[in-house]
This record gives sequence, C-alpha cells and structure tokens, in this order.
Amino acid sequence: MNSTINELLPMIKIGLENQSLFSAGSKNIPVTKIELLNVDTISATIVTEFSRINDVKMEVATVIGFFNGFFRNDHLHLKIANYAVSILDVNGEELLYAICSKSNAELLGKSNALDWLRTVYFQENTSDYRLQRAKLIISEIENGLRFAIKEVLMNVYGENWWLDKIDEKIRSSVDDVYLSQFGETISQGNILIDYTFTMHTKKNILVHWKEFSKFFISKRDFESQVEKLNLIRREEAHNRPITLLNIIDLEEIHQRLLAKLLDIYPSLTSMYMVENWRIKISSISLVRPKTDNFSERFSNETNDVVKIKLIIEHTENLISYINEVITLLNSIPVPPQKSGRHKTLVGLYETHRELEEEILVNIHGNKLAAAVAFQGKVASHDLIIKEFINDFLNQEI
Repeated sequence: MNSTINELLPMIKIGLENQSLFSAGSKNIPVTKIELLNVDTISATIVTEFSRINDVKMEVATVIGFFNGFFRNDHLHLKIANYAVSILDVNGEELLYAICSKSNAELLGKSNALDWLRTVYFQENTSDYRLQRAKLIISEIENGLRFAIKEVLMNVYGENWWLDKIDEKIRSSVDDVYLSQFGETISQGNILIDYTFTMHTKKNILVHWKEFSKFFISKRDFESQVEKLNLIRREEAHNRPITLLNIIDLEEIHQRLLAKLLDIYPSLTSMYMVENWRIKISSISLVRPKTDNFSERFSNETNDVVKIKLIIEHTENLISYINEVITLLNSIPVPPQKSGRHKTLVGLYETHRELEEEILVNIHGNKLAAAVAFQGKVASHDLIIKEFINDFLNQEI
C-alpha cells in the first residue's frame, strides 16, 4: 500500500501547483513537500503570500479540498484517514498547521465550509494570533495578581486595606488615572486595584511578602518573572510584533506566577490554561504508535517461535508509544476545573500500559495462548480510549 501512495505523491504535488490548468479561476499552490505520515495521513507543506489568518485558512481549505477530490473514490483501497497541511510564510516560518479526517473533508466537497471549519484542528502561529495570545496571557497574569492582593490584604487588614496598606505614591498614581477616566475620586480598593500597573503589583506584593510568599516559588523568582513580564508587556501594549519566544516566555511566567494561586482559588479561572490544555490534548491525540503491520504479519505466520517474537516486538512498540503519550499528558499544565477529566485520560492510558505489560509477562512465561487471548482485552480497552478522545474532541474543541 505504501509504495502505491508514494507513487501518487508527485502527482498530487503537480496537481496543486497547476490547479489553474484544470479548473478556471483556481489558484496554483506553491508546494514544498507532500508526504505520507503515520501510514494513513497525507500531509502537504505549502508556502503562502498571505499573513491574515482567514486568508491562510482559505489556503488550507483549498489544499484539503484538492485532497478530498483526489482520494474521494478510493478504488485502490489506500485507507487514507486524515489530511494535514502546514502553511509556511515566505521566510519559511510556519504560520498554521491543520489536520482533519478524510470523512470530515467531505464537508468541503458538499460546500459546507462552516461545518468543516468546526471539525479541523488548527495550531496557529501568525503575528496576529501571537499578539492576541500575548494579550490574553498578560491579562490573566495581571488580573490574577491583582485578585491575590485584594483577597489577601482584605482578609488580613480589613476593608480599609487600600488606604492603610498600599504605598502612598501608588495610591496617588492610581487616583490620578481614575480621576482622569471618570472625573471623580473613590477609596474602594477592590475597584482601584484594577487600575494598578505591573510594577505597582510587584511592589504591593514585595512590601507584604510574608502574606504572599506561599503563592510563589521564591522572592527572587517572583521579582525575575515580573520583570520579564513587564518587558513583554511594553511590546504588547504598543501592538509591536510578538515573537514565538515571547509567547514561550509568557507561558512560563503564567505557570510560575499563577499555578499556586489557581489551585488555592478555584474561582480564579484561566481561559488561557483551558485553551492551552485543549490544544495540547488535541495534538497528543494525533500521536500514533509506530506501525509494524502486526495483524497481517501475525495472521500469515505459521511458526510459533516467530509469532512470539512478533508479539514481543509489537507489544514493546505499543508500551513505548503509551509511555510517550503519558509523559506528554503529564507535562501539560492542567486547569483545576479540568483535572478530573485529565486524570481519567491519563488513567486510561496507564491501564492500557498495564494490559500490554501483562501480555509480555504471559509470553515470557511461555503462555502464548493467554497472551493472544489478552489481545482481545487490549483491543476493547483501546476502543474505550478512542471513544473518550472522540467525546473529548467533540465537547472541548
């Protein structure tokens, strides 16, 4: 099967690059690479002249629409399951990655683009997307720290905490901002705290470090993270370009400054963390075990010694794959409100690993029949995982 698909890949590339020859008004697509991924996924890497995300997504639709037309009638029984597209800018930087199933791509063939868009997994990296993401992360960090100041100082010092415990210069600066915006002065700290700046927040927490130390790794780390935040904050506030490195830094700052706060105060929700969790779970769901054509090889084999070797090889591959998935899942910062669902998913993979390990135990104990019988349990559990992930993708994405 693979050789047949590989023979078709040059034809697909030529077709995308010369669409205008086959369909009037169609746009030729500059293709960098066409390849087969994970046995069942056709992937295209293309270059775009566009930078706006809607235009880039239209390029994705064009490519997947072409794939859908090319593979719709699978008379060669190629068993293609997914289509993927990586969009690069003229400098070779990835702007967008998209993947959808072959069945969902049929929605494009039926001119149902809106429903199709809801089924596609997108990972964006356009400049507009990075700026939007930076604004969300920065907003959550600043509002989270303000929330902590308000909650802690109110509980420790009472309702007059703003007047009694906030530095006079900070209060004066905030009063000026509020007066300029609303034409009046007030003394309610729970309102005025929202008009403080990043460096105000830093000073407020450091002055009362004894009350706030439990929320952070250390005093030095807190100061360092807020300083880094402030530098990126200046770029974001003036709508200057936000780099991928800036986003990576912001994600780390978010985790280091807010992780404990979010655990202690469940009401302090993080939309960024939920979005990040969803994206990473979706990405992990695309990880596939290394194929070894086990079923076909095993059913065609008559020698029991070779069969045992095939089962061992296949099982070890699966255990390695499951360990990779579990490691990836455990590396994701989990929003408190999603912790139950996340633990369920990790538990399903851990059970899967235990079943595979039991197969190895049976094999090494010369219990081939028991090992083969255990394959049924593994297959049933694998279906449970797939159903859970499909339910997750339908509800969360």
